Amino acid sequence: MPKSKQSGITRLDLVRVSKFLGKITDQWNNWFAGAGQGPEAEARETLKLVRVVFDAFDAGPEQISATRFTLRDLHAALATAAARAGLDMPPFLEAFAKYLEFLGTNKLWTGTPENHRSMVGALDDMLTLLHQDVSFVIPALPVDEELAAYERLDIFGHLRPLLEWIGAGKGVTATGALRRNDIEGAAASVGIAARGAARSGSWHPMLIMARSMDDVPVLADAWNLLRSARLVHVVSGMVHPNPDGKLLLRGNPEEKLGVYRRVVSGFLRPWLADRLGIRRLREPATQILATVFIKAAMGQPLRIDELPALITAYPQLADEEAGIDLRDMLGASIRAALAELALFGLLEIDTHYRIPPVFIRAYAGAFAADYGIEVRYPDGETGPAATAAPAAREYRLKISLVGARPPIWRRILVPSDVTLADLHQLIQAAFGWDGSHPHDFRTGGRYGRNIGKDPYDDDPYADSYNLDEAEVPLDRFLVIAGDRLSYIYDFGDNWEHLIVLEAIAEPGPGRPEPFCIGGRGANALDDCGGVWGWAELVEIVNDTLAPDHQQMRRWAGLRPGEVLDPKEFNAENVNAALSGLHV
Repeated sequence: MPKSKQSGITRLDLVRVSKFLGKITDQWNNWFAGAGQGPEAEARETLKLVRVVFDAFDAGPEQISATRFTLRDLHAALATAAARAGLDMPPFLEAFAKYLEFLGTNKLWTGTPENHRSMVGALDDMLTLLHQDVSFVIPALPVDEELAAYERLDIFGHLRPLLEWIGAGKGVTATGALRRNDIEGAAASVGIAARGAARSGSWHPMLIMARSMDDVPVLADAWNLLRSARLVHVVSGMVHPNPDGKLLLRGNPEEKLGVYRRVVSGFLRPWLADRLGIRRLREPATQILATVFIKAAMGQPLRIDELPALITAYPQLADEEAGIDLRDMLGASIRAALAELALFGLLEIDTHYRIPPVFIRAYAGAFAADYGIEVRYPDGETGPAATAAPAAREYRLKISLVGARPPIWRRILVPSDVTLADLHQLIQAAFGWDGSHPHDFRTGGRYGRNIGKDPYDDDPYADSYNLDEAEVPLDRFLVIAGDRLSYIYDFGDNWEHLIVLEAIAEPGPGRPEPFCIGGRGANALDDCGGVWGWAELVEIVNDTLAPDHQQMRRWAGLRPGEVLDPKEFNAENVNAALSGLHV
């Protein structure tokens, strides 16, 4: 029976995939021969490679399907399958390209036609690139030249002065922000005249009067980059430089350069996802931008006048009957993204799109693994393109139902890099929800972001979420102790869960496993009307004189004589539910 290679646990979704592949074997063999792909023996070997790729799919929040999957998951599975088998990627890529063609020809694909065409096109592009011997070629550059180039970047211009100001440590608020009294000194370190002010109406002709550091955008951007790049950490109301932050201040040139490479690679990974808005444009935009970066890194930069041809290669984005052609929007989004990189100094745009040689290593660190691209180092140098992503740390989260009385909360340990899609499943299990309603994550308050899984899969033009929860790790938004995130379940009952990062433990010998270490309050019930409806339900089912007492007890599934205790909590039951998840 198929098992996960990572956990050794039998996965029912892989069992279903295996049964499907067994069921269609004869149909596959007939199609293979009829399409001129080769004899039956080759058909069987090709299907074996397809099975290996499916076995390499991650056990994410969604059960995998043999007839519908995402390009991102397929990219990762192809790379994992090749690595496990100790083979190059092309055989697996070619096998899966034939499998996709088979699904489409025989009307077995259960995703949208647009998604199928996009995936087929992407695999064709990958095969073309692989057969061209594509690779990121890292140039041999003097350390001082590469270091000087990084230090000239505007995005780094304020990091070292701000780290110098932090010194051994500075006090911060409970949310990890600068205290109002410290705004003046911190702003001065980055060349801004500002002062903390108690009221928004305060005014001074020569100063920015700031109620918080967010009123000083340059300072806020530098502070947030320090946090997201893990150059600082917060403990007991104090911010201190992390080891990489100390290296940036006191390290030798090679050590400083290593930090800069890691920070830029870490910046580029989420940057690409941030630029892609409408769901239907994400895959083509990702493919086109990857093509631009890879060709530039190969020393074959794309000409500006070649970009329209890449964009028009997606006819599925045009709907003549509706009079809509999303390719114009796609082109505008891609050009804006490339222009932003040029503004940062990480891309050069003249007649071509070029990556400055000093930054090719950082691009390779950000994208090579995701696209299965080889990295070629200067003679005598081995190792990763830029330091590999750090091991997952252990986050201690307190997740509370906002407004619940008595309080309902769970304290859970999770890996820092768990995706928000996985976190959704963890919250569902920890609070006993049945998963029958939509949900999303929200951060940044009124003008922040919504992150989720688009519920409007039948509408290719929908733009319901800024970011896809399956592509966003938790540590992208929860960076330091005190950081917060909201999770909303059931937009009718509006169950709002406040997620607070309480503490961070550094990586141990193994990957952290989700585990509940405490909590309070019984699991509320779906469809009872939110926190107010839950309080009313508890009162009615426990009051024999209340109207509708028996009817509500039956609805709640209570046995005769059973009392619904809203304060009851059992960590063992929560951990039993968590243990069945794969994150």
